[in-house]
Order: sequence, then C-alpha cells, then structure tokens
Amino acid sequence: MSLVELNKVLVEKGKGKIENLYFNFTGDTISFKLKNKSQETTEIIFGKVDSFFFIESENNIEELEDINSISYYSSGFGEFSKAEYAYDESPVMSVPNFALDFKNSSIFIEAKSIFIDGKEYSLRTSLN
Repeated sequence: MSLVELNKVLVEKGKGKIENLYFNFTGDTISFKLKNKSQETTEIIFGKVDSFFFIESENNIEELEDINSISYYSSGFGEFSKAEYAYDESPVMSVPNFALDFKNSSIFIEAKSIFIDGKEYSLRTSLN
C-alpha cells in the first residue's frame, strides 16, 4: 500500500464522532470507533505503538469527541522528546507518524501498523 492510498482511506474514514477511545498499554495499541454523519461506524486500531503525545491548547476534554482528521507521514512529524528534568542527559525520543487532530488539541502517535475496519496496513517507513 502506498502513502497516497493510506492517506486516501484516512481522509475518507478519519472524520467523525469518536467513541470508546482505549489505550491498551500491555498490548501496545490505541483503538477507537468513529461515527460519521451518516451514522456509519469505522473501527481504527493503531498497532505496535511505541509512544504517543497529547497536546492541547485549552482544557476542554469534551472537544475530544469530534475528530477533524487523521494524518500519516512515513518519515514522521519531527522528533518529540520527554525529559524528566532539565538536566536529563538521555531523554526519551519519539518520531510520531500519525496525528489525530481535534478542535484545539492533537494526539501524535508512533505506530508500526494501523487496522481500519479489520484491514491491516503495515507501515514500511524509516521508523521501523
């Protein structure tokens, strides 16, 4: 599957009201269901998740109900890091390759596969 084909599926199915957002830390997955305006449901599962980052501009958790888009970039969105302290010499580095965009927040995910309605899309990227 090419980058163009995956992004086409994400544009087509990656919008709607999010239901049952679930972070499975032992299984390394993030999953949810999206209900579009026609009340059709799409199940999305990010597999082999290495990391995720939640970024918000306002404190309104209700805004996480409606997802505006899901984007995929094979080379990632840039490097993210988490350091416990300013002097931490070995921060945890991540290069998320998916972005879930909400009204005033985003979730960036580093994953090696994605399942859309049961169909697996293995990601051949420079991140693997």
